[in-house]
Amino acid sequence: MTTELAYLAQQWLAFSLMLALQLGLILLLRKPVRTWLGAAACYRLWLLPLLWLPFYVFGPALLSLLAKLTSAGAAGEQTSGALQQFMQLELLPFTLDASGVALASSGSLARYGWTTLALVWAAGTIALVVWHGRRWLDFSRQVRKLGAPLSAAEQQDTGVAAHFDAQIPVLCLQGMSSAALFGVVRPALLLPRDFSWRYDSNQRHIILAHEAVHLRRRDNCWNLCALLLLALFWTNPLVLLAWRYLRLDQELSCDALALGACTHEQQKRYARTLLDSLGTQTATTPRPALSAWDNLRDLKERSLMIKHHLVTASNPARTLFSLMLLALFGASLTISFAELVSSAAVAAEQEQATPSEQQNRPVSQSVGSNLSEAIRLLNGDKFAEARATLQPTLQLLQEGELTAFEASRVHQLMFNLEMVDENYPAAREQLQLSIESGGLNEQEVSTMRYRQTQLYMQEEKYAEAATALEAWIAFEVPPKPAAHYLLAMAYFYQEMFDSALPHAQQAVDLAGDEAQKGWLAILASLHVQREDYEAAEAVTARLVKLFPDSDAHRRQLEELKLQNAKP
Repeated sequence: MTTELAYLAQQWLAFSLMLALQLGLILLLRKPVRTWLGAAACYRLWLLPLLWLPFYVFGPALLSLLAKLTSAGAAGEQTSGALQQFMQLELLPFTLDASGVALASSGSLARYGWTTLALVWAAGTIALVVWHGRRWLDFSRQVRKLGAPLSAAEQQDTGVAAHFDAQIPVLCLQGMSSAALFGVVRPALLLPRDFSWRYDSNQRHIILAHEAVHLRRRDNCWNLCALLLLALFWTNPLVLLAWRYLRLDQELSCDALALGACTHEQQKRYARTLLDSLGTQTATTPRPALSAWDNLRDLKERSLMIKHHLVTASNPARTLFSLMLLALFGASLTISFAELVSSAAVAAEQEQATPSEQQNRPVSQSVGSNLSEAIRLLNGDKFAEARATLQPTLQLLQEGELTAFEASRVHQLMFNLEMVDENYPAAREQLQLSIESGGLNEQEVSTMRYRQTQLYMQEEKYAEAATALEAWIAFEVPPKPAAHYLLAMAYFYQEMFDSALPHAQQAVDLAGDEAQKGWLAILASLHVQREDYEAAEAVTARLVKLFPDSDAHRRQLEELKLQNAKP
């Protein structure tokens, strides 16, 4: 579960950055587009992220395929996005504790950090969904309880019938300052109780034409989608800013389209009507969820748009051509960002690698993709699927078609799979093959050899484990306390207590205050075996001090004290 949450957090962060890039572009372009092409075209800008999303998902793969087709026959292949993910992921080494061998991720701290991020993000998302859902339900109950249906005759008199079908529910609600469209699946038109006498016929026409545009475009549905996006990416400041300006551009475009359904005289009165309807709202005025009709902050901007609309005319051909150019430009940026995300891990790897290592790590696209998928399945505990996925690459390995780096990674993956099956001889063989492949650096070779010694211990081949550990410790700098403890155990199980004692002592000395209980316990046992009860008492006293909850250690300490008190 931890791995899945970490993977989800990484993908969410990458997508959030991509979304910030897209929304930032739209926020920069919205005013120039509105000035040149009009408010309706500006509102259409917010549809572009939906068009750009497939380019983020499939763009790198399409580019890779295109590059492969255009460079067929060229020597070598470029590193793919899948391979970059493979190189970024860490394999699953194992560690040996008192209970034996257990799988554990070498990147566990990083994974838990990503997991924490995923949980915090999910908590915020749930909180926002609950808050907006509660707001929606509260207003829905208010509408059902206080809303009074408008009769057909009243709809005819107020002009509602001229703009809305008879299937659209029309309700009068006390406290409303102007008309509003409420609901997503089956929207209803909400009107103030005094709608028919507060506004004259021209003003009613203007207000109803505005709401009719909202209904025709299904703006409440788009608002719901945008609100869900806001809940998913609530930590992204550009998403919060985009939500505010999306609502404004929605109203501006609605104003522009409503003006087209008004006479010249009504157009001149549009801004005045807007001011009258919004100016009557109070702190207790009902505010329908998903509606931006009550936005007083942007009244000045809406008034300026209306004035600009009256002196300009839209050009559909110019609008379509301009939006197509912007769509292509944004698509290219999206693909570039996706390539940047997928190549970031490889760049970091290459910066840390020596020139010789970089030359030793060419990986084909197909192999990189296969290994990446196998690692994903392995981290998801889908071991049978991971083994099946590796079969094509194993065939290439047998045919000698893999590079040294590729072969070393394949053997490491097979080592993990053999460990899952508890096939320790086969796992140790895979480690040796990984070393012999020549694709590991010195540190990696050292790690593989240490794991081999752990496997000898797991198989109870203590003589082989002791020989391998002696050789490994001789070249390990700085010395590793766990290795000395492991070697002490190997000698202990062979009843070679004199050989075990110095390594047990070395493990405890190197660890200091971080010495584990088992390390101190075996050291005390070795002193008892040599009948050095005074040294055993000192070690046991340290055990009691570090682990005061152990009654067994207290009893052992008392026994050793009695033993040392004997003449």
